[in-house]
Amino acid sequence: MHSALLLPYRLRALTLPNRIVVSPMCQYRAVDGWATDWHVIHLGHLALSGAGLLMIEARVVLPKGRISRECLGLYSDANEDALRRVLASVRRFSRIPIGIQLNHAGRKGSQRKPADGHGNLEPRAGGWRVVGSSPVAFGPSFQTPLAAHGYLLSSFLSPLANHRTDEYGGNIENRMCFPLEVFRAMCKAWLESKPLGVRCNGTD
Repeated sequence: MHSALLLPYRLRALTLPNRIVVSPMCQYRAVDGWATDWHVIHLGHLALSGAGLLMIEARVVLPKGRISRECLGLYSDANEDALRRVLASVRRFSRIPIGIQLNHAGRKGSQRKPADGHGNLEPRAGGWRVVGSSPVAFGPSFQTPLAAHGYLLSSFLSPLANHRTDEYGGNIENRMCFPLEVFRAMCKAWLESKPLGVRCNGTD
């Protein structure tokens, strides 16, 4: 009997050869949001793993949406060109389906990369002011975020992070409003034949 793990899985028009997914892994190796030769090696060897789907680490849509200064971006043509170069190298050797995760770090942003210790990166060291659903810090060594109309969608879902009293806070239906608005907008911009999903943060 074959394990279901090794059977094909259909996501809209995309059929994965199996149900093994390589999760996105933060590498903290980008330069100004650009993918580098590190990413060629990192994604290249994972593309040869035999998995059914390879997810690229989170790519932010704004510089201030990064977790750290060394996170990948997709907020400039140069960022896009750098990723195109990496994927072209990977595609020379593998046809594995590749997914991308768009992200905004919200209240978890402006951090030092793990190799440099935990906590926020000070503005004088290249850090930035973080935003979130409510002015609630992620932890003791994190900034208190400015309340905003969006960012880090999962923080809107969490009653621990979302203390809003408007239509975007309170009960679960209200807390779901902003993430659902973004998802509907993404659905309009995305090809109907391509898979689209949401990654929720379980630690809040």
